[in-house]
Amino acid sequence: MKDIVFITQLLSQPRCIKRIESFIDEGYNCKVYGFVSGLYEVNLRNANFKIDEARSLDKKLSRFKKIIEYIKLILYVKKQINSKSIVYAFGFEIGMFVSLIFRRNYIYEEADVSASRFQNRFLKKFFLRLDKKIIKKSTITIFTSEGFQDYIFPDGNPYSSKTIFIHNKLHESFNDLNRKKYNNKFSSNSIIFGFAGLIRYPNTILRFARVVGESFPEHEFHFWGDAETDISNYCDWLKYKNIFFHGPFKNPENLEEIYNQIDLNIACYDPTSENVKIAEPNKFYESIFFGKPIIVSRGTFLEKRVKKLEVGYAINACDNNAIKIFVSGLNKDSIQNKIKNCLDRPSDELVTNKKNDIGMINELLFERTLQ
Repeated sequence: MKDIVFITQLLSQPRCIKRIESFIDEGYNCKVYGFVSGLYEVNLRNANFKIDEARSLDKKLSRFKKIIEYIKLILYVKKQINSKSIVYAFGFEIGMFVSLIFRRNYIYEEADVSASRFQNRFLKKFFLRLDKKIIKKSTITIFTSEGFQDYIFPDGNPYSSKTIFIHNKLHESFNDLNRKKYNNKFSSNSIIFGFAGLIRYPNTILRFARVVGESFPEHEFHFWGDAETDISNYCDWLKYKNIFFHGPFKNPENLEEIYNQIDLNIACYDPTSENVKIAEPNKFYESIFFGKPIIVSRGTFLEKRVKKLEVGYAINACDNNAIKIFVSGLNKDSIQNKIKNCLDRPSDELVTNKKNDIGMINELLFERTLQ
């Protein structure tokens, strides 16, 4: 079995940890390289793999300086590993330089489309072209959302034969949980809204929390996670006695405890970002698994998924009045119906099947390396 060499921009990212552990559990000899930046670092404490090189990267660095650090690490990795190893590149920036420096024998996993961040259509077009080249040269490309493929290849993916979709599902340890215990009747007049993750998106998620703080003292809003900026920036919110910050948490260890404390899960990311419009975040699967209806932004790929399964609500979270109307209109019957729809979905749709995921990769690796 070939060696797999992982290179990631953020070693503590739960998705990356889960992917690395899946390969290790399937018997691959894995080497791990990447960066730490102070985010999600509690997740690394129980990781069951050795990190061969972890470099500090200040999240405040300019994009150019970060790219220099990525190149330095990739050049270092090339000197350390066997030329026949398969490199596993997480993210566009790492993928771009891996494709240039290693040229072949790499797996590319895309969980964000960097080109979508640019408003300038020429820059967008340029970075989309680069993305397509990374995919073309890869041994395998993995997307975490079908929306990414549709965005990059609106006329069809010419590399579909080597493309795999691995969604942001829950850690396989959740297969051992009995979900029937989550089937409680919603009967409270006080709704507990919750968000667990990187605290950001002032135009939507933070706006939603502020509206709850200002206009709905009978309800609560709880945050778990690291903040994209210093948490002191939100200290003025502490005047609202119904807004709570609980700090960092371990993923997946603390997820059940967190979801047991909320009624509705907030995932209305800012739709002015094109990447938000096409992503399918882990919150979608977590919400359904734990029976907590999800609130998402209108005009997104996620809205289509939520509406199809009737497991949550889509709102315009960029507008205070729209949020007020939505919260005022919530009722017990509607919430209970969404809870039932969540819990009716089978667990195997929501939890990672690593044998299946790694099996697809194994099959493609075998086919591609014979060519």
